[in-house]
Order: sequence, then C-alpha cells, then structure tokens
Amino acid sequence: MSAPTILDRMWASFRALVRAELAELGYLGAYAYEVRGSSLGFVDVEPATTTAGLPSLLRVPVMPGLLAETVTAASGAQAVIMFIGGDPTRPVCVSVSEVTEARIAGGTPAVARVDDTICLGYFLWDSVLRILYRSPPELGPLLTVYVPWGTFGSGTDLSATFLPVPTPTVPPPPGTPGTAWTGIITTGSSIVGCA
Repeated sequence: MSAPTILDRMWASFRALVRAELAELGYLGAYAYEVRGSSLGFVDVEPATTTAGLPSLLRVPVMPGLLAETVTAASGAQAVIMFIGGDPTRPVCVSVSEVTEARIAGGTPAVARVDDTICLGYFLWDSVLRILYRSPPELGPLLTVYVPWGTFGSGTDLSATFLPVPTPTVPPPPGTPGTAWTGIITTGSSIVGCA
C-alpha cells in the first residue's frame, strides 16, 4: 500500500471540514434501528449497523400513524428513525415492524375486535313484577346501579337465567350482584371507526 499523497491528505481534510461544519447532513435520512425496549409511545433503540456512526437512543417518541394510534413496540422489532430538521437531539420513530399494543385515537372509546369478549351489563330478574333490571357494564360487578331494562308479560319466556332480585326493593339497591350478560364479537368490518 502506497503512502497517502498530498492530494489524498487534502481531500481527507476537506471531508473532515465538511463533516464538522455540516454535521446535520448526517442526520437528514431515514435510518434502520432495532428496538431494545419500549413503553407506550416511546422506544429505546440501537442502530442496525455501526457503519453510519449513529448513536443509540433512549425514549424516542413514536409518531402516530393515520389512525392517530399510540403503540408499544415489540423488543427486537425493526424501527425507522428520522431526525427532525437534521437535529440529532430531535429523533422520532416513524415506523416499527411489530407492536405488542396499539391504542387508537388515545384508547377512548374502546374498539372491539372479532373474538373479543364483550359485556352488555349486569342483570337482575324480578319474577313478581316481571321486570328485568340492568346495570351498565362500565360500572363493573361491584358498583352496580340498576334501572328497569324491560317488563315482560306472563307468557314471555326468557332464554337466559338471571339472578333474582334479592328483596322486593324497586329498583335493587346499588352494589347488588347481578348476572353478567356476555358475548363474543363474531363479525367485524375491515374499516375501523373510533370517534
């Protein structure tokens, strides 16, 4: 191998000068990283290759996509990192290959998927007055507050078995245990709506 010429040294000095004066040029692309840790909306990442001289990064915000989702990335997933305005102090994750959790539109309201279990509420049956009482599912089984859900004539056959109203109080007192009426989502749409 021959010794560097004066021209080689001049070009090396010129490249070093450009890198020093325009350091942000090295941060204007999209770079492959690997996820080492994640919490909802943030990733800890390491460069997929060391050749670009990029740093490891902690708590990089994951930019939401078209659905305004917030995600938790899977460890080992591939991530695409960009730096806003070429600023190495402003990294953002614009894509991950695998997630363990995704919340659409902030997670409120909830979105159900096919095969998810749903609860329609908690029910009590007054066999004397033939009133079916319902408490909303969001109150849970311990904070029930019942309102009449339907009155059924003597010829009506209810196909489900509900807990009876424990006392003749109308409506049942708050906190009275009831029967959870549950089901499973069996069909869905390929279009997600959450508003």
